[in-house]
Amino acid sequence: MVTSRGALFAVLTASVYGAAFLGLVTEMPIKAEADQRFPQGSSLRRARGGSALAAQYLKARGHRVDALLNQDLTTLSSKSVVFVLQPPSHGTLEARPLLTSAEERFLRRGGRIVLTLDGPIASIDARPAPASSSWIRAHPLLPDGALRGTLRTYEIAGPWMNDAHALFLSSQKVVAARRVYGEGDLIAIGAPEAFSNERIAAGETLGWLDTLSHDRDVYFDETVHGLFERKGVLDLLSDWGLLPAVAALLLLAIAWVLRAARPFGPPERLSHVDYADGVNLVEALGLLYSRSVSEEEALARYAQPPRTTTRQQPIARPVIARGPSASAKPLPDRLREINQSKRSSNTRARSL
Repeated sequence: MVTSRGALFAVLTASVYGAAFLGLVTEMPIKAEADQRFPQGSSLRRARGGSALAAQYLKARGHRVDALLNQDLTTLSSKSVVFVLQPPSHGTLEARPLLTSAEERFLRRGGRIVLTLDGPIASIDARPAPASSSWIRAHPLLPDGALRGTLRTYEIAGPWMNDAHALFLSSQKVVAARRVYGEGDLIAIGAPEAFSNERIAAGETLGWLDTLSHDRDVYFDETVHGLFERKGVLDLLSDWGLLPAVAALLLLAIAWVLRAARPFGPPERLSHVDYADGVNLVEALGLLYSRSVSEEEALARYAQPPRTTTRQQPIARPVIARGPSASAKPLPDRLREINQSKRSSNTRARSL
């Protein structure tokens, strides 16, 4: 009998499990206050300083949007754009190149990389510039961005600017620049908050997002924020090109196990070595038997009929006949003659 308290507990339990299931199915949004574990500029951060709204906006516009958790750009299509938002600044310019060989090949194939800087990185010196809300467009690639309010602005300078051209100016300083690499380009923007949740919510740089990602797949680089994808053993074997060899070894191992578990075809014949071993065994047993009993005892035991455990009549041994003179003699008499002849031969051998 179910009590009212038990029924109430069952209803509450079912309600909790139902709410959890609906939350997983409908992907309930996480509160912004609980999303501060992601760093500044991350597309996974919905709190202040993140760029989750930019990714959500582009996904709503029909773009394929994904987080880039590895630095391998060879798998990306040539019509892709990678947003690197607020990469860590090194304080001073580094001697190492700005792009890796894979990143440069990605650009030359037609890809695009967008940087939003708040400090110097390799070959790009992002210096703090006077705050200004008015950006003057110097190139028609990007539309005018209505950046309002307080905005941290950085001047784009350094060796990288030798082959680049300005996109926007602020207080006679280059704050956004573009450099062409083959069929692609790299765009550096000296405003780390250009695609932040606050700017996107205010609708200030939506035109920039549409222009930069036009007919392209969109990726947000999360490796600069310390988020990496851990590769398993199969991924490492695939990267090293050893996956076909491992698959071949696995098939050979399965074939060997099946072959060893069930024999095929007729049984194998014994080799000559096996026959020789059998002869040697019989000869060794004969020598052991001759050492254990004397010749008279062996002949006497041979003449005895086999013992039976039942009450049946013993089987009579046939008389061995060797020649016309031995056909009429029984076996015991014949054995005595053989024994006497052997004794005489042994006596003659001793005398000699």
